Amino acid sequence: MASSQAWQADADPLRSPARPNRSAPACYVRCYPADAWGVQHLTDQLRRFALDRGHWEPTLFLDDGAASRGPKPALDELLAQAAAGLRDAVFVPGLWVFSIDDDAARATAAQLEAYGCRVFPLLHDADLPELQPYPGAGASAPLLRVVA
Repeated sequence: MASSQAWQADADPLRSPARPNRSAPACYVRCYPADAWGVQHLTDQLRRFALDRGHWEPTLFLDDGAASRGPKPALDELLAQAAAGLRDAVFVPGLWVFSIDDDAARATAAQLEAYGCRVFPLLHDADLPELQPYPGAGASAPLLRVVA
């Protein structure tokens, strides 16, 4: 299910009288498989992340249940709005929401940045715990453990 919605239904985030010269921020979330609880948690975190950094109410672009290599209509809409200058910032949990392929994810982030839409990941690679092979796991069992 893909959707684009404003958290504040009675306000048009693209035409805020308080900020007439700024385009609206966005949040983009993609979960596969569909995960209503995960989506709610991520969107709450991203909304707070945006508001805590002085941005106003973001619009949610959601591709819930969209596989990385499949169609992502909400991402397509976000890219179109960024290209039209309607979005100046997008908040994401991490670049992996764009694609599980690192190069493709970075390319999408670069495309948004080229349109003048800054990408703000909630987590950066440096924030993630170091992963090492789990002791006793052979080449046929690539299990990982978190190193604290």
